Amino acid sequence: MNPIQYSKLSFEHDIPLNQQFDECYFSRAGGIPESTYIFLEHNFLIKRWQQQNDFVIGEFGFGTGLNFFLTVDAWINNRRPTQTLHYYSVEKFPIQRADLQKIHQQWPQFAYIYEHLYPSYPDTLPGLHCIELIDCGVVLYLMIGDVVEQFSSLNVKVDAWYLDGFSPAKNQSMWSDECFNLMAEMGQLNTTFATFTAAGFVRRGLQAVGFDVMKAKGFGQKREMLHGKLREKKSKLACKQPWFSVTHAKPVAQVKTVGVIGAGLAGLFTAWMLINRGVRVSLFDKAPDVASGASGNPCGLVMPRFSNDFSLDAQFYYNAFTQTTAWLSKLKKSYAELYWQQTGVIQLLNQGQLGKAARVAYPDCFAQILTKEQVSEKSALPVNSAGLYFPRAGYLSPKQLCEVMLQELRGKVSLQLQTEITQLNRVSEKWLLSNELGDIAGVDAVVLANSYMAEQLLPGSSI
Repeated sequence: MNPIQYSKLSFEHDIPLNQQFDECYFSRAGGIPESTYIFLEHNFLIKRWQQQNDFVIGEFGFGTGLNFFLTVDAWINNRRPTQTLHYYSVEKFPIQRADLQKIHQQWPQFAYIYEHLYPSYPDTLPGLHCIELIDCGVVLYLMIGDVVEQFSSLNVKVDAWYLDGFSPAKNQSMWSDECFNLMAEMGQLNTTFATFTAAGFVRRGLQAVGFDVMKAKGFGQKREMLHGKLREKKSKLACKQPWFSVTHAKPVAQVKTVGVIGAGLAGLFTAWMLINRGVRVSLFDKAPDVASGASGNPCGLVMPRFSNDFSLDAQFYYNAFTQTTAWLSKLKKSYAELYWQQTGVIQLLNQGQLGKAARVAYPDCFAQILTKEQVSEKSALPVNSAGLYFPRAGYLSPKQLCEVMLQELRGKVSLQLQTEITQLNRVSEKWLLSNELGDIAGVDAVVLANSYMAEQLLPGSSI
């Protein structure tokens, strides 16, 4: 795994300059009006948000995050409660957190977005990082690395593209035929794009893969810019993960009601995420109280899963760890009684694991290799093994966390304890949840969060 290569910055007044490319991140005439004019207005976003439900944006070049902030701000003021914005952005040379905070001081109107971004900002490892702004109906997928490599690993359809890499003359990797092909493959008919450049080879490259390309007046001193939409699919991208084609699955926007079976950590968190997306949730458990199964354990560790590579699987668990610790720390501010102790956790390693960990070269802020002497010193225990220390890890009480989550859900979810669901039936595009007393609920979708007992509701299924 190669470490993150950060952007090297200098400042001209308040405008950040990338030294690798000798380019400013936004116009001296004003970053906010520039981004609004080019990307929001020439992708016709506000009008399109009124005409469809969930919306997907793909961006080449996250930079300072200004395009993202402006898009989120416009989205909040124009979205319907059940809509979700999925924002995929790639950056090969991210700006370090301290520099970002310095830049963002000039845009205090976006402070409510920064508070979501900073705790989960990927300052440690490359790859895909998922950051949710739950209150805003936004999910940011920030990818650190090469544009083609990162976007090629996704299985999504993009509604609008922001092409905002540094100028084609200085940053050719973001303006290649591979990039244009990827845009067409991940797009659909009428997918739009907008970019500040009017370079001829960019126009011809996009036309070659099926985009209608138009010129418009550029921003500030720029004479022209390009925008357009996909009118013809030159190639068809096969589904990379066909197992995601789920029988009876409805488009997310059509799912209005969900039944969740099991009121432990998995069920409560699922219900919480769904109600924050405007979905009506009915939560069932056969026990008289929440967390009556494995979630009732007195203590649980919150730590990343050890991996000797940085595969997509490893990235998933890294993201889960980062989001969880950031969310728990935020939750503790509202619930002082929450027993979340971010003390750091040490995982003991054998010689084989130790060698693999050394080859991965984790950043110190994420994981540190300790000798057996260092493990003994940090743990205050006599230990005869080396270890991997995760400074941001910790422990909590799973049952108490479930009780806190129940407080969050009161009045927002239909909770039915001592209600065992014994049968699922598909009737007229609904799932009927039943027991020996008869039908209890009809819902658009069902989530089984009842561990090994899920198999009793899906006989013959491989779970």
